[in-house]
Amino acid sequence: MIFSKNRIDNYKLYYSHLNGKSALEIGGPSWIFGARGLMPLYRILNTLDGCNFDTRTVWEGSLQEGPGNFRYDKRIPAGHQYIRDAVDLHGLESEQYDVVLSSHCIEHVANPLKAISEWLRILKADGCFVLVVPHKEGTFDHKRLVTPWEHLVHDFERAVGEDD
Repeated sequence: MIFSKNRIDNYKLYYSHLNGKSALEIGGPSWIFGARGLMPLYRILNTLDGCNFDTRTVWEGSLQEGPGNFRYDKRIPAGHQYIRDAVDLHGLESEQYDVVLSSHCIEHVANPLKAISEWLRILKADGCFVLVVPHKEGTFDHKRLVTPWEHLVHDFERAVGEDD
């Protein structure tokens, strides 16, 4: 799907694909998917669970794993909070979710192809990703060189870990 700058046009595009689906958000909750965000997806999903890398994050403070611990909208029941690394979603069933959401997360993963491979594992065969990534020129490190595709593949093949 291609998104326009008009929120209404975008809403029409993704509503039919995502309405009533079950989702997992990696690295959220994200304002962009909230009611006033650019892609207000939270309210059209049937269920939404979350996954963060640690029990303590800068943006959320203290987190606890378990059902009812992923708070993303005050008016919607909270989902299950998982504490997992983006590249290792152990304990989550294969083909468990219709949608995987992630905003401004994948660029922080040492081995993004491994992460995407793991996200594909938990995604149903007819599921979809909604990934929001930064526009390079709008970031603080805009002068940094883009990582070549070959380097990403090499890291994937070598099973580079998050300690890289």
